[in-house]
Amino acid sequence: MKYLTFFGFMSLCIFFIYRMFATSTDDHSLEHILAKDPIIIDVRTPEEYKMGHINGSLNISLAELEKGTPLSLDLKCPILTCCSHGVRSIQAVKILVNRGYQNASNGGAWTNLQMLMDKYHHSKVSDIK
Repeated sequence: MKYLTFFGFMSLCIFFIYRMFATSTDDHSLEHILAKDPIIIDVRTPEEYKMGHINGSLNISLAELEKGTPLSLDLKCPILTCCSHGVRSIQAVKILVNRGYQNASNGGAWTNLQMLMDKYHHSKVSDIK
């Protein structure tokens, strides 16, 4: 029983470490991408998307991307992917890059991306004043 508890705890620690490093994107690089007015693709399911999303984002689920659903986007346009925690958005970036979208980047969790967008747009407005 104590081995099971130990391995469960270690698995949880490894998962959180993975999440910290695999889904982290430097806020400054995301701000740089946001300055280019990217297309935001939310790769959650339509049901998850309906529960809350970034205004103006496109909902193209990871499953649809994996099926090869055609996208009518410019291959050169900047794209940020997002999802609930950032794991599916990493997978989506890999798929998009393999399909020729070289400016696709991971935006992480949609809620974090929304907060960063609010902060970025607020600082842009205050810079103008």
